[in-house]
Amino acid sequence: MALPPLMSDEHIYSVLTRHRFLSGQLYVNDKRFFALNQINYHWLRSQTPFCAYMQEVIQRFYPDKETQFNLRLHHTPFAPWLLSLPSEAKSLALTSSGLRKNLEESPFAVNRQWRFCPQCVLEERSAAGFSYWHASHHLPGASRCSIHKTALHTHSHLRYLNFTLPHQWLSTASPMKQSQWQCDWQTFIYRLNTLFQGRPNLAQELVQEVRELLQIGNDVKRSDKPHFDKQFAQMKQDLGIDCLQGLFTSFASHRKQQTHILWVTLSPFGQTKGLRHPLYWLAILFWLRHKIPLLSDGNLHAHG
Repeated sequence: MALPPLMSDEHIYSVLTRHRFLSGQLYVNDKRFFALNQINYHWLRSQTPFCAYMQEVIQRFYPDKETQFNLRLHHTPFAPWLLSLPSEAKSLALTSSGLRKNLEESPFAVNRQWRFCPQCVLEERSAAGFSYWHASHHLPGASRCSIHKTALHTHSHLRYLNFTLPHQWLSTASPMKQSQWQCDWQTFIYRLNTLFQGRPNLAQELVQEVRELLQIGNDVKRSDKPHFDKQFAQMKQDLGIDCLQGLFTSFASHRKQQTHILWVTLSPFGQTKGLRHPLYWLAILFWLRHKIPLLSDGNLHAHG
């Protein structure tokens, strides 16, 4: 059975939810629904574009490899993950992150609940008769709608999607709060997403530009650690503790050891096996955005 046509920016799990409504499978239990659609039972997380479960859903309904990549790029919050790919990786050959189910569930401080823009909901219901979850609203740190510039709304019960659509939460969800750094982050993250969707190879070009700006080559040695330490001290000073605490749990006041973002991202000695979450790269690019022409304030606000 095919899924309904995807709406612009619609999250892949949103169209799966609409499929359940339209196919008359709303009143069977969740495990039966997954079995009927030949998908392994799992919880629907908003920010897991590289998860094996997400890959299974995409492969089940869209067998063509190029279609799968484009779906992931435009219908999940996948674009920032292009920063974390090995430089030799072929985007269209991607499958999943080593079949790890919860790579994106690592302990980061960014909100991972499902969220929506009430204005989008009203406009969608008026135009199409239904609302849907937007992929871009679930980019790391997104808390404002890129179209209406208003706060996204969420609810504590939206940690996992229970096969509901945004309009069903209008009366109970609350607006997300924003500090100053988060306001700047909105323009940055949406701009980056648009750039990568239009030109996926740009991600690795930015990775190389970061290395050049920080004077960090690809052949890092342990003896380079003092240079990393100096750069990281400047990064922490420039971004501020509110920003770092809002992105990474290791910067919480009660934590004794802070993650050395530059060392774990740009050196081979702090690397985990497989892919590293792109939030590390996003934090670095956010710090350096004023020095990168594509991400400078003028360009960001022109496209934010």
